[in-house]
Amino acid sequence: SLASVAMYAVVIYAPLYLKQTIGAGAVVNGIVLASRAIGAAAISAFGAKWLEKKLGAAKSIALGCGLMALTLTTIPLIHQLSLILLTAILFGVGFGIVLPTLYGTLANLAPAELRSSVLAMGTGVGFLGQFLSPILLSPVLAYGGLENVFYAAATVSLLTGMLLVANR
Repeated sequence: SLASVAMYAVVIYAPLYLKQTIGAGAVVNGIVLASRAIGAAAISAFGAKWLEKKLGAAKSIALGCGLMALTLTTIPLIHQLSLILLTAILFGVGFGIVLPTLYGTLANLAPAELRSSVLAMGTGVGFLGQFLSPILLSPVLAYGGLENVFYAAATVSLLTGMLLVANR
């Protein structure tokens, strides 16, 4: 759920920020969001499983959360489209490490007869994070401004990763 809070901060607030800072319209915002999806799809398909085998699930998820946090903190600092696209791809890579590793871990921990129910609950918790993202981050927007939304989302992502490593 916390990873979804951070991820949907990008979906909800990045287009607003890009419009405000570089005058981005629907096409540019769509390209930036698609770049995030490309990064997530590429690492999910070709690297997440290898990374999980190399580092273990908790460290892989923490690494993905850390990459998400790092890229979230850079959003307010960059104003060139090429760097924005690179950041979007790297953010997607972070999320693309977190999500499949998390679902793989849920599937491995659940008894076979409950696996589909556990994965469905995982999906529901992800949707809860989507719902909570604007609820949690809109006060940050109101009191701290658009840039601080990304810093708050980065903090959520970083704390999520740290909790996973500490919880081991």
